[in-house]
Amino acid sequence: MYIATSRGVLAEADRLGLVEPCRRAGARIVVDTCTYIAPIVAENVRVAMTNSGKWAWYAPGNIGVRAILGSLVECVASARAGEVVRDERLWS
Repeated sequence: MYIATSRGVLAEADRLGLVEPCRRAGARIVVDTCTYIAPIVAENVRVAMTNSGKWAWYAPGNIGVRAILGSLVECVASARAGEVVRDERLWS
């Protein structure tokens, strides 16, 4: 799981004690750049779930990753499960 954020938001999250639990759980925190521009996502990744419409639009063309748009809750649940978890009630 990648968490993309700004320095300011990261500093506030760190102050609130939210950063370290994410890192311990295996999340990679990406600061002040987009993972569809910088070479961050592993080359063997072919599909990724995101809650960002912008990422879902640009990632396929920029890094060749098929994007699945989901809510933040679906993204976190999918990362934990290791497969796509959908709540169809959100999309009907």
